[in-house]
Amino acid sequence: MKLLFALLLFTTYNFAQEIDILWQKTIGGNFDDESNDIVINETGDIFQIGSSRSGISGDKTEAIIGERDIWIVKTNAAGEIIWDKTFGGIDTDFFAKGIVLDNKLYVLSSSESPIGGTKSAPNYGDSDYWLICIDMDGNQLWDSSYGGDDFEQISDIKLNPAGNLMIGGTSGSNISGNKTDLIGGEADYWILEVNPIDGAILKQKSIGSNGYDSFSSFSFDNDGFIYLIGDSDSDVGKDKTNASYGETDFWIVKMDSDFNIIADKSFGGSSYEIANGTSFIYNDFLYFAGGSDSDNDGNKTTTLFGIIDTWLLKVDLDLNIIWDKSFGGLDFQFFRDLAVKKDKIIVSIGSNSGVSGNKTVSPYGNDDIWLLILDLEGEIEYQNGYGGNGYDG
Repeated sequence: MKLLFALLLFTTYNFAQEIDILWQKTIGGNFDDESNDIVINETGDIFQIGSSRSGISGDKTEAIIGERDIWIVKTNAAGEIIWDKTFGGIDTDFFAKGIVLDNKLYVLSSSESPIGGTKSAPNYGDSDYWLICIDMDGNQLWDSSYGGDDFEQISDIKLNPAGNLMIGGTSGSNISGNKTDLIGGEADYWILEVNPIDGAILKQKSIGSNGYDSFSSFSFDNDGFIYLIGDSDSDVGKDKTNASYGETDFWIVKMDSDFNIIADKSFGGSSYEIANGTSFIYNDFLYFAGGSDSDNDGNKTTTLFGIIDTWLLKVDLDLNIIWDKSFGGLDFQFFRDLAVKKDKIIVSIGSNSGVSGNKTVSPYGNDDIWLLILDLEGEIEYQNGYGGNGYDG
């Protein structure tokens, strides 16, 4: 199956009309290309960040280095390609996220590659965090690896209030490599603060329970507190003070800037909740979401529409629930991303449901992008679907 990058940019939504597509573009080579992130710099240039198994073909101008490489495509604001660059070692490098800071692009990915190709940083275990610093012309300035002797898989990279890079993911390693903290069970959240000048580790911490804890995203409030969003299959143990509601719950950890834990809380029903995508703080409330197949039990108050719904929560900064909402049709909904801007919540979901539940738009193909605009109470103001006759969600 061939996965292609797609960019869709929309007119400014004035909450009284349809959202029109300004332009769209499919970018890819002749094999398997996957998009994970979009980053826009101050001049409006767009960086499409993902991975690829394609050689020179289509829009891809550089040869593949390993089994799968990191592929970055820079376009202007109209979607016209300025350059594309391939980064990788001789094995598999995958799932990449990015951030722009001081005219540099920082790309964080998971890597199974040893030194080789464009990778000059060592491999410590099965897979590591791999951070690449790139200038605006696509030249690699430096790279650094972070990991232990088992696996590390990345999830998020953000700029913290101190101006340093926060990188995080899930780790199955104990003390080894350049990891200095023990895990509690099978896997923990592993977060690091690193210097954007050279990637040097400033602080690190492994946060977890006695089971499997999977990290998803960071958020930061105006007082410098850090919110870690993920999920956990464990009851109380190690850093987890809240019992589990079901098989897997959302698990939120609040820390200070020195990585001291202030509070933690579980959110879920009697089945599975899996956190993914971006979290967002807006007007001193934290918004986060993921997939759920629980009905209205535990501390989940919304009814399940389909096989898997997107479950969105608004909590205060003491982690008290303000409201929770489910979005879905009769089949599968996979939460992709959210943003909160101008008193509106924008939610992107991959959906293969027809009109059902609270989904009112018909699908074009097997799996579409389902876009929702909500008010700050979580009520739907607008929704639409985008896709072709295949898989697009």
